[in-house]
Amino acid sequence: MVPGSRYTCNSFTNSCNTFIVYRSQSTFQNISAIANLFGADLDRLIQLNKLTSPSQVLKIGREVLVPINCTCTGEFFQANFSYIVPGTMNCLRIACRTFEALLKSQAILRANPQITRTFVKAGTSLNVPLKCACPDNVSSSSGVKYLVTYPLRRHDGPVKLSRKFGIPEEELWAANNFTQRPTVYPKTTFLIPLRSPPIIYLNASGSHTQDLVFIPITRIDSVSANTSKWMIMYIIGGGVGLFVSILVLIVFAFQIKRTRCLNIKKVEAPSAGRSPNSCLSPDLLIGMSTLKYSLYNYKVEELSAATRNFSESSKLGSNAHKGRIGDTEVIVRQIEFEEIRKNIDIYSKINHSNILKLHGVCYGKSNFCPSFLVFDCDGNSTLRDCLSDHSNVLQWQKRTQLALDIANGIHYLHPCSIPSYIHMNINSKSILVTQDGRGKIANLGAASIVGSTEEKGAIDASEGWIAPEYLLEGMISAKVDIFGFGVVLLELISAEKTTDGTLFKEFLRFLGGSGAEGGCFEKLRSFIDPCLKDDYVLGEALCMAILAKACLEDNPNHRPSMDKILKILARMA
Repeated sequence: MVPGSRYTCNSFTNSCNTFIVYRSQSTFQNISAIANLFGADLDRLIQLNKLTSPSQVLKIGREVLVPINCTCTGEFFQANFSYIVPGTMNCLRIACRTFEALLKSQAILRANPQITRTFVKAGTSLNVPLKCACPDNVSSSSGVKYLVTYPLRRHDGPVKLSRKFGIPEEELWAANNFTQRPTVYPKTTFLIPLRSPPIIYLNASGSHTQDLVFIPITRIDSVSANTSKWMIMYIIGGGVGLFVSILVLIVFAFQIKRTRCLNIKKVEAPSAGRSPNSCLSPDLLIGMSTLKYSLYNYKVEELSAATRNFSESSKLGSNAHKGRIGDTEVIVRQIEFEEIRKNIDIYSKINHSNILKLHGVCYGKSNFCPSFLVFDCDGNSTLRDCLSDHSNVLQWQKRTQLALDIANGIHYLHPCSIPSYIHMNINSKSILVTQDGRGKIANLGAASIVGSTEEKGAIDASEGWIAPEYLLEGMISAKVDIFGFGVVLLELISAEKTTDGTLFKEFLRFLGGSGAEGGCFEKLRSFIDPCLKDDYVLGEALCMAILAKACLEDNPNHRPSMDKILKILARMA
């Protein structure tokens, strides 16, 4: 079959009526809210998605069909919508969270030339061009009438997509201009070719998410044939597997009996040469850390009392509060119910002096009630708050020590922890400064496992200078954390904060040789936090500035590794 049209305009048609798939989320959890988001006819949405009421609460992740008008604009098909930004946020969050990767952040920037920065203020009206496609003459001649835009999520592999939509794999790849069995990624879109309007019903498999299913409109011989072949192989494989399992059990029982008959009075200490067979294997250590990791289960009333009813005076950042439970100083952070499991899973595998330790949890009664994580910390404040406090100036020696502490924590996350993690949100608000001036990394909830194919969450920040490859393309690597660390270094030097990097970019120009010769140290002195007066080492400040510049390279491949950064900072702190 000749490849389909994908998203580029074709000569066969300039527009068409089609559909997109949208998944309900905490801020859009009923069909009325989703209809408002897309300007869709509410009654039609209710009928199309087999619902009974506009206020019916949908389960998080429930897939909803939304009819759209797809038109050729320039070179590509798109469906245009207007969106009023409810609160200050970056374009990446709008694209990946609100519209669930139905477009990219750079598409928002191109469609809204009035936006000069990646962060958009509350109340701003945006043009939102969502991806869509119309069949070309080749697709139409084969009977395809609709190309439904489907946002991929984790575990959406070739076989699953083919079975879910009742369409042979070859037709799916052709409609998307793919070769057979391509690698597909979460947070991208996929076109589903259909010969009649999609009909939705919920599967009754008891899964946690409610998937929409398109009823097949033709018999799919290729899928059926493949299924028969695999069924035979499964039966044969199952019989062999059962025989092997029984054999292993017999051998295992014999070994237990033989061991019990032996009277072992002496256990030989393992030598260095036998270390590969040591019981302290990495897998066992991981299992032990998870097994021994226990959390206190708190009630909301206990946390309310600890934080003085979540008062403003106890507030620490945007969604956390300082408090005391008994003799223990804690940090209480509000979190969405569905994120608790991920956070516990991450913190249970991490143990480092420069990373905040999870102490307990408070589960909300439902998705609509707040849940909380409780951390052990003799924390004073966030690094951002410390740098902004002119009455209690953070001395230079403490700043260099904090830089080393943060680098140590990131270095542990990258190559040392099992599995390795990318923090994804390194900034001065995610660093806690203890009472003795040491740094601890917090907010691991957005972390991603290195090399994982699981769906990644967008950086959830209201302000900050973000790695360009992530902001524009959604690329995720350890170098995103390196970029964030470079921003933190400049904040440690200057005590300034920046939303888009403009201030810091102007300062860094002279390090690249664009400044007048001989004025290097004068420009550096003017950039250093004036509250320090002369209480700093100029050579160390220059070294940190040069290191920050290397971390902030636009090309992620040109940024240094955390290992190299540590070697430099260890000589200063």
